[in-house]
Amino acid sequence: MRCACGKEMSDVSSCCPKCEASQRHADMQLCPICHAMMKANAHFCLTCGTRIQRVAVKSDDASILYDDFAESDLPSACQNAGAASVLAYSSTGQQPTESQSREPVPQRPPASAQIVPAMPLHKRLSSQDYKALAVLILVMISVAVIWWAFAMPPAKTHPSLPASRNLNAVSGTRWRGNVGRSPAFLDISRPGPAGDCTARISYEGIIEELAIKMNADGSLVLAGTGYHRESGVGTFALDTFYGQLSADGRRLQGSLIDGSRRRGQWNVIKIETTESLAVSTTSLLSPNPTMVSHWQGTIGKWPASLDILPRKTSGEWTARGVYRGVVEDFAVTIKDDGSIVLAGTSYYRESGTGPFSLDTLYGQLSADGQRLQGLRIDIGSRGQWSVTRTGSNVGSTRPP
Repeated sequence: MRCACGKEMSDVSSCCPKCEASQRHADMQLCPICHAMMKANAHFCLTCGTRIQRVAVKSDDASILYDDFAESDLPSACQNAGAASVLAYSSTGQQPTESQSREPVPQRPPASAQIVPAMPLHKRLSSQDYKALAVLILVMISVAVIWWAFAMPPAKTHPSLPASRNLNAVSGTRWRGNVGRSPAFLDISRPGPAGDCTARISYEGIIEELAIKMNADGSLVLAGTGYHRESGVGTFALDTFYGQLSADGRRLQGSLIDGSRRRGQWNVIKIETTESLAVSTTSLLSPNPTMVSHWQGTIGKWPASLDILPRKTSGEWTARGVYRGVVEDFAVTIKDDGSIVLAGTSYYRESGTGPFSLDTLYGQLSADGQRLQGLRIDIGSRGQWSVTRTGSNVGSTRPP
């Protein structure tokens, strides 16, 4: 047995003659946790069970050595410690030689060595650790979402026809219908050299010039660029028409808004006949040019009667209406789109008093020629009008 000072000892209970220290205490050390006596250089305290990690520094290269035992190795370590005394003797019963009986003496660590408690096996996370973990999870989710957005194939879209091809489908055509309650006629020109397409729409005594643009989805935008009046008075705000072409290409309809932010609806039907619409409407309105046709109905909210007189040889065509106790004379005009305009020229009262404003009646004749209806406008108001044919006779009308 070797003393802590390095001298060989034969009895562990005797005192070292060199340093006079107990050999038993030379092989022992205090546990850094419970301060109980434990075997020197042991990896576990048998009193409190603390695992000891020794940190030693080599004197030659100043590198750090770590000598550890896992907690599961504690039984085997104890067994090995107990077996050391048994192996000190040979199996033949003879006394072992000095070199055989000498137990290996652990090297005393240098002064720089220190014994420190081992780190705990499971570290408790702090609030900062939890925050860092949450940020990491959010970053991973964001990366996954971005990857999914770019990795997914784009939605399939149906290719749209080129705008130029769709414009060719409606260019050079004529359409008849209504803007709000007023009869309307739309004439779409053919594209010019620059590919631009224009149109002209007439309603309520206004002829409005339009610029046409077709969107990728096939919808049309007709924006007003100018206008002039054929009849009537008052201001006019340019329109913007938004329309959709039907699947068979025979109908245009949609919404509109003008410069005064007034909104409405419009719809027109393509005119396929090669016959002049004005001629066909004239034939339906006055089948017999020498007879007066009689009509009954309402103008605004008042009952009304209307007599359409035969056309004169000079081409002048007139009519006379009676409503609100007033007899009003009209000039009759049939437009190229087949619509009818009755513009008031004069009036006189049969009954009642008060001012009266001359009317302009915009009308559309039914396909059988038996009904006239449309929009009425005067200086201060507007409304609907509608009359139905009641008969005809030769030269019979109300006297002026």
